[in-house]
Amino acid sequence: MDCTSVSSTIQSKGRAEASSKQIRDSTWEWFTNDFRSRFAANGALLIIMTRWHTDDLVGRLIAQDSTVQVVRYPAIAETADAYRQVGDPLFPELKPLDFLLARRAELTEASWASIYQQSPIVVGGGTFPIEKFQTLPSLDRTKITNSVRNWDSAGTQNGGAYTAGVLMHKLKDGRFLIEHVVRGQWSALDREEHIKFWAKQDRVKCGYAYEIGIEQEPGSGGKESAENTIRNLASYRVYADKVTGSKEVRAEPLCGAGAGRQRVFGRRHLARRLS
Repeated sequence: MDCTSVSSTIQSKGRAEASSKQIRDSTWEWFTNDFRSRFAANGALLIIMTRWHTDDLVGRLIAQDSTVQVVRYPAIAETADAYRQVGDPLFPELKPLDFLLARRAELTEASWASIYQQSPIVVGGGTFPIEKFQTLPSLDRTKITNSVRNWDSAGTQNGGAYTAGVLMHKLKDGRFLIEHVVRGQWSALDREEHIKFWAKQDRVKCGYAYEIGIEQEPGSGGKESAENTIRNLASYRVYADKVTGSKEVRAEPLCGAGAGRQRVFGRRHLARRLS
């Protein structure tokens, strides 16, 4: 097969640049406008890079194109395969396990995951700083101003990704509270029944200052799925939450809120709905 050959190098100075959304946007614009425009229909693309950020070039390609294949060789095996067991080093002759563990002790969790495991995580947590969250012994519902349960849907029974629904409240003092989380590996039909069941339960507790958010994945399939769920909840206030980017990037506001850096809780879109 004839393939178009286009070579180029993206210069990067590590995490500092990768943490800048402006630089990530600039890299993406260069890739789509200048680099990829030179490809022919039968062109092939190979990217070799350190994954410093979940929203890097590869992260955006994965979110955009389901055919992208990622080949990853963690320095310490995370799953067993034909060549290694969990915990085995990749090149024991050059970097044995004790050497890798010593390097891991020197690095932050995010740096270790990026440099050695090629599995970037959102900086500042692993991923969420659980120790920063407070548990309330009771809930005074007179202090609630608005409520929303947002759903992230999946559709594989007893396997694959989980469907999850989170009930959140905005309090009169400006704080945000998670009251309840439900999750399960349900078929599409069972998922719709669970969503409707919890809508009924929530309305009893929350009254009519309550909305339901349905995640709408990109593409016609995501739109159709969200519309079906909205029709199933015809008597409720429901909105479609059109998502972009990876789940890790969308979780950054929640990570920041948990660490006390900002007072946005959950997705920015959810925070606006509760405001």
